Amino acid sequence: GDTRGASQDKENMADILSVLRSYNKIHGILILLKPNDQKLDLMFKFCIQELLTHLHRDAAKNIAFGFTNTRGTNYMPGDTFDPLRELLQRFKDIQITLRKHNVYCFDSESFRYLAAQKQHNQRLGHLKENRASWDYSVKESRRLIEYFKGLPPHEVTSTVNLYETRYRIIRMTEPMATIAETIRSTISVNEDEIRELSHGETKKKDLEKILRIQVKTLTAVQVDRPR
Repeated sequence: GDTRGASQDKENMADILSVLRSYNKIHGILILLKPNDQKLDLMFKFCIQELLTHLHRDAAKNIAFGFTNTRGTNYMPGDTFDPLRELLQRFKDIQITLRKHNVYCFDSESFRYLAAQKQHNQRLGHLKENRASWDYSVKESRRLIEYFKGLPPHEVTSTVNLYETRYRIIRMTEPMATIAETIRSTISVNEDEIRELSHGETKKKDLEKILRIQVKTLTAVQVDRPR
């Protein structure tokens, strides 16, 4: 959901997957969400579907969902939970469910409180509330780590190969379309000339003039830099 547009999303995903190539296995994939998205809007759908599209289905068992800024929702997923569950139910082949073991609620207000106190000697809110927020977030973080530690790791190669295969197919679409159009054009020209030869009273000298034909070909040219 980068504010610079879908093209930037693709670059970001390419960067993530380029980093993943340096790892053989990953134990956990944490998708972070805000707890106040009441509707299943287009951006919400796009973000979740894009993430799931680029992951191999084997990675589904390693996915967990983290809800941030949950202090205002009493450390619960809030209004986002139902739209997310509804969206995940559409991916029946993957079977990602929302249960206590893969749903975690955090809050960063206590971190902001500490930063303001240390850097500017200012208090943002009440100490007791921020201490409770800190303790709860620490407990959830430890529970998350323990959950990931107990999972069989996902083989990164399968996700990277899936992404690279999809990327190559997309890149091949344009040249394949050009080749197909050239083939259709050539067939059409040939058919016209066959009809002309069949119905015309062309003499030998006239045939010799059109003996040589023009053929369109595609030539690969190596560029200075990779594209």
